[in-house]
Amino acid sequence: MTAFDESNSTPPILAPTLVDDTQRRSLPRRLTVASAEATVMQLSRRQEQIIELVAEGYSGKEVARALGMSPKTVETHIQRIFDRYGVRNRAGVVARWMASKHPAAS
Repeated sequence: MTAFDESNSTPPILAPTLVDDTQRRSLPRRLTVASAEATVMQLSRRQEQIIELVAEGYSGKEVARALGMSPKTVETHIQRIFDRYGVRNRAGVVARWMASKHPAAS
């Protein structure tokens, strides 16, 4: 690799690269909708415990107290659950979690 030429506005590491067919075939494929749904619904036991308490109306501090955790740790878990379920608030998490627990009801 050559040294960065300051006259070029794009550093080499940020410059777009071409991917040939051989490389493209070795790249991971995107998840299908069905496999993405299956992945989204898998939670750790701790995340399940947190959602159960959130569904009962506990605040983050109350969940932390009940589970013997730091409130910051609880909020981190909740944010990861938001990301996993693709929602932006606790109501969305609870709705998605309950739907995954009772698929016939949804």
